[in-house]
Amino acid sequence: YGDDNSNIAYTGTLTGKKLSDDDVALSGTVGSGIGSHSNAASYNGVLQGDLSGASAGNYTLAAPVTGNLTISQAQLSVTGYGGSRTYGDTNDKIMYTGTLNGKKFADDDIAVSSSVSSAITKDTQAGMYANVLTGNLTGSAAANYIMAPIMGNLNINHPVITNSDYNSAITWSVRQGRPDQHLLITTGNMPAYRG
Repeated sequence: YGDDNSNIAYTGTLTGKKLSDDDVALSGTVGSGIGSHSNAASYNGVLQGDLSGASAGNYTLAAPVTGNLTISQAQLSVTGYGGSRTYGDTNDKIMYTGTLNGKKFADDDIAVSSSVSSAITKDTQAGMYANVLTGNLTGSAAANYIMAPIMGNLNINHPVITNSDYNSAITWSVRQGRPDQHLLITTGNMPAYRG
């Protein structure tokens, strides 16, 4: 898929050569409806056999030769596949990363859809979990491509906790006039520490 017709590899056995060193081979032409955008599939009777080579003019085909064309799927790969989310979030919040390599045409509707191991829930502790993400091809052009199964790691990040009511100002005072000189620490709305 995605190659032009000049890359067709023709197969077949040519019989009837008179001299073993004659330069004659089987080639062909392709039906006008077949091109680089043709979907990966088998197309029956779209090849028309012909002769090529320096000695081709000395021969003629005994009968018209037609053949079938198989357009195979193009190979895709993904690099840097993985994902991350914050502890306590559901898995639909996962932000996925990765680069899809090998698309033949920019307008091909192809992407990687991801699923997460059922062992990963919003209660799963923060940390890195290896090979819990699985990627598969999706999109209207997905049938024209093939990709080896991909697995990815998931990073569950620590959430950031804030408290807008907390007063961080700290007052230190030493009570004078007492032999033990107690230390009083006050922290805004927090209870005082006496030492």
